[in-house]
Amino acid sequence: IETIEDLAFTSLEKLKYLDIENNNIKIVNKNIFVPLKSLKTLSLKSNSIEQIDDYAFYNLSQLKTLDLFNTI
Repeated sequence: IETIEDLAFTSLEKLKYLDIENNNIKIVNKNIFVPLKSLKTLSLKSNSIEQIDDYAFYNLSQLKTLDLFNTI
């Protein structure tokens, strides 16, 4: 996976754990995770992240763990 479209997770508003490790994601846009209001754990480790937009994680009020290990 190289890109994630804005609002890609629209139908997953009750999702609690999202693992998108070991991909080639370069940009984390501010609208990707907006629908995920119940998300508690997000793992983006081992991606090629070059940019994280301001407020990319703003709506994730339940988020307890954000794993960005080994992102270049």
